[in-house]
Parts: sequence; C-alpha cells; structure tokens
Amino acid sequence: MRIVFPLAVCLVITAPSWAQTAKPAASGQKSGKAADASAQELLARVRSVWKEMQTVSYTAVTSGEGEGQRAEVVCQRAEAGGWKVAVHVSDDADAPVAGAGYDGATARVVKPHDKAVVERSVDSLEDLRVFFTGQGLRHVVAWDMLEESPFSDGQTFSMAKPETVEGVACDVLIVTLKDDKTLTTPDDMEKGSKAKEASQAAPGVRVFVGRDDGLPRRMERTRTSAGKETTRTLVLQSIAKDADAGGAQFALEVPDGYRIRAGDAAKAPRALRTPGKPDAGKSDAPSIEGVTWPHDPGLLAAGEKGPSFRLEDPKGAWKRLSDYKGKIVVLDFWATWCGWCTPAIPALQSVQEKYGDKVAVLGMDCEGDPVPGKDAIDPVKFKEEKGGHYTTLLNADGVSERYKVKGMPTFYVLDADGKVLWGGVGLAGPPDNASPSMKDRQDYLAQTISAVVDAELKKMGGK
Repeated sequence: MRIVFPLAVCLVITAPSWAQTAKPAASGQKSGKAADASAQELLARVRSVWKEMQTVSYTAVTSGEGEGQRAEVVCQRAEAGGWKVAVHVSDDADAPVAGAGYDGATARVVKPHDKAVVERSVDSLEDLRVFFTGQGLRHVVAWDMLEESPFSDGQTFSMAKPETVEGVACDVLIVTLKDDKTLTTPDDMEKGSKAKEASQAAPGVRVFVGRDDGLPRRMERTRTSAGKETTRTLVLQSIAKDADAGGAQFALEVPDGYRIRAGDAAKAPRALRTPGKPDAGKSDAPSIEGVTWPHDPGLLAAGEKGPSFRLEDPKGAWKRLSDYKGKIVVLDFWATWCGWCTPAIPALQSVQEKYGDKVAVLGMDCEGDPVPGKDAIDPVKFKEEKGGHYTTLLNADGVSERYKVKGMPTFYVLDADGKVLWGGVGLAGPPDNASPSMKDRQDYLAQTISAVVDAELKKMGGK
C-alpha cells in the first residue's frame, strides 16, 4: 500500500556543512555591551516576527550525529493555543516513517514498515517534543521557535559574524541554553538529573536569521558531553510565513489495514513530575481504606466494567478477562522500552506472591515497535530477568486503548467481577515523602495495590 501525502519530497542525505562553522572565530564575534545590545535587539526582532505569525512552512534538512533527514514541515497556531504540526518525510514506501501530525490534542506517526499508526494524546509542547523524539523525528522541527517566547531557556545571548545561508544574508545569534531539551532521549529521561550532570559544557545554539524578514534559515545546536562535542544542524529551506496550509495534515487518518498502537511517553509519567504528589486531579472514585494514591480520573472510572480482551500468553494459549472471574485482577500495562515500567516489576511480583491464587497479576505487554536503533527484546525473558514471574499477555497495544492508557506504566485493580476498583499511572512516591527513592516508589506501589486488594477481600469475606 502506498501512502499519499499532499506534499511531495524525496529523501536526501547531505554531508554536514557545519563542520567548519560550528564555532565562530574569535575575530568574528562582537564583544562587550555592544554585542549584548545587538544580540538582544536581534532576539527581540525574532520574537516579534514569530509572535505575529499564524502559519510557517519550510523544508527541513538535518545533518550531524548520524544520518540526515529531509522533511516538509508546516506549523500552525491552534485555536486553543500552542501549535499544530504536520510533517511529511517521504513518498518512499520503504521509509520507516511516512509522516506525522499533531492537531493540538492527538499526535500520530505513520509507520509503513509496521503497518501501524503510533498515537499519543499530547497536552504540551514538551510532551510533543518527547513523543517525536521517540519516533525519530525530533530534529526536523524547530522546537525553540514554537515556545511561547522563542529561546526562553536562553542563558546568554551574543552575536557572531554575519553569514549567508543559501543566498540569504543572515545575522548570527549565539544562544547559550540552560537545558538542551531537543536532545532529551528516553534514556536521558530514565537517568534523570544524571544525564545533565554528565554534560561538561552548557549547550548552545547558533541561529542564522534572515536580515530582510527576521526568519531563521539555519540552526546549529552544539552539545559537549564526556569531553566530546557534537553538533546537529537544521536548515530551514524555503521558509515561508502565513502561507496557505490547507494541504497540511495535522489530523492524520489511519490508512486501511493499519493498526493503532499507543505511543511511548518517553518521560516520567504525570505522577512522577511532582515527587510524592501524584497529579491525579479531581476523582469521584470512592475512597478505599489505606489508599492514599488517588484513582487517576483519566482512566476508566471506578465501578466501570473492565473491557473484555482476548490475548495470547507466551505458550500460545488465549486468555480472556472472563477466565479470571472470581479473582481480583491486577493489570500492568508496560513495555520493555519504558524506563519507568521496569522498576514496577519486582513490586508486582511481590503482590502476586503475597496473595497467591486469590489474585491474578497480568503483565499487559504493549511492545509495539522496537525503539529506533535498538533490536527487539523478548518481553517474557526481559520480565523474568527483572524478577517478574507472573503471567505475561502479549500484544496488548489495542487493549491499552480501550483501557485509556496514555502513558506507561498504567495499573488497574479489578474486582472478582471485572469492575475497576483503582487505577494509577507511573510510579508515584508516598505523599509525605518529597524526595522518594526508587525503592520508596516500588514499596508505595505494592502497598497501594495491597491495600486495594485487602479492602476487596474483606468485602468478599476473605482474609
């Protein structure tokens, strides 16, 4: 099957052009107050031009740190604020990614190789950036420009010698950043602050700004880690503001024969963003004795019947939710590539061992495609190596949609009739612990599930 997008472009990989220009010569830089004033003036102009813009389109050509990419990109302000984004990578049916779209609420990436559309609900620019990172599209979007105020994370600003980019005279703005967001990877997220501590120099960006229109023509991002400097270049060819974006597909349709699978959050889930304070919002779920981790209101409501499913176990046997009628069921939606899923495995194993046949812990594996650049991992072997010997059910991506899984890990406890008792996302810490360790989070998960199970067993007349 061939996927047709409105914008046609062929994939071109070019040799890096930044090798001799990544660092401006000392003689090419202004210095002192004059430099600061010029830099601030240029920054103010860039922000002013971008603030008035409703739509921007360009051909992205990236290079550095491995293979380059070429893609057509259209960004348009969303009615509710923020930006909608459409990316068309290639018409080549063999390309791993054909395109991506974000309509202000849902992001989708089309993967022809896998006959799949990866989908994720997104509520912030950072969420979108991380989602695109996990799908191999982080470099084609000029993320700094889509912020409410471009380069708001800049620490210092200076000027370099003017240059010409593809025939356009440009002033060059040098920005030293507080944090290098566009290079954040799932591995960085798992390492947390350690990933930043490893950097030996503050990341920086050289922005080549067209003198006539104040639009960026090239962005060179440099990062130093473990004594090694790397640079990634994004050239914004044929950039145009407020052009007709009628053909851009912000809301991608699912091609015939393709399946939808949940995308990797690739970041600490919402419950982890404020340590010790799960961001569960308002929940109408009834309180459960001993449970201080509130039911997440974004999940199926407490008391709602858990959607039925039919999934294979590692031995090829089909398992249904109804097979576990009469037992309390714990569902763990997880994947091997989810950094925050792995620490939950020992906690869930402890629950299974504690309650034996009274409880069925089911690892709902949502493996989908392997992380770009990494080989596929056997989820059963992976889980067992981490100490998890409870039941694994495979290919649960479709089931995760019915259970409103938006990030992993996601947990549910169902009663003996398959109704939802409690659900949570991530690995929260105890509410009275402002700096929980991973062990604290594991214990809190096991304690929370145990409290839900104990309360239900009490109702059932068990011990």
